[in-house]
Amino acid sequence: MVTPRGLRPPELILGGINDKSLDVWSFRCLIFEFITGQPLFCVPGYSNPDKEDDDHLLQLSDILGLLLDYLYKLWTRSSNYFNADRIQVNSFLGGVLEGTDLLSAKAEPL
Repeated sequence: MVTPRGLRPPELILGGINDKSLDVWSFRCLIFEFITGQPLFCVPGYSNPDKEDDDHLLQLSDILGLLLDYLYKLWTRSSNYFNADRIQVNSFLGGVLEGTDLLSAKAEPL
């Protein structure tokens, strides 16, 4: 992929769809960064691309709210992080201390 990690839309992460909507998504992420001085999604590089994608998708869910149903169904590893009711029960994102209830540690979506 040519698009920087933090600018990739979920459609590109999950299905490799590359069309004009990719440019619109990336532009919106850049506008957010321009206004706030912070990237909307800060995805570290991992040696495992699946872990990198999962990290990014978890950030998308945390910041923007749950993924749309059709995207969620494309995420084959979603059951590693969400239960059947789509409630997040596991995360490898930083910032939550061990032993802390993940649900109480989550902030409201942007």
